[in-house]
Amino acid sequence: MAWVILVLGVVWFVMRQIAARAEEQRRIRHDERMAELMAEREAMLQREEAPSSLAATTSDAPDEPKSQAASTAPAVKVRCKACRALNDEEATTCASCGAAL
Repeated sequence: MAWVILVLGVVWFVMRQIAARAEEQRRIRHDERMAELMAEREAMLQREEAPSSLAATTSDAPDEPKSQAASTAPAVKVRCKACRALNDEEATTCASCGAAL
């Protein structure tokens, strides 16, 4: 009987170690993905706000009307939980796989 308890204890310990490693790997993948998304967001913000050249900031030409700047704003996209495809904000189903958004 003591051997059975010992074996069960060892199995429990090994399973806990495997679960802890799997959780650590999941956390690492999550952190890497979040870092990628933040880098993409930062790059997008820099592209939108940064002038294309120094001449654009020192030019005597009048600025663009605000209505044109608002019309060129990027559309908000929603990522599908099933296939990770980007869809329009108004979409109710994924254009790629058909899953509900």
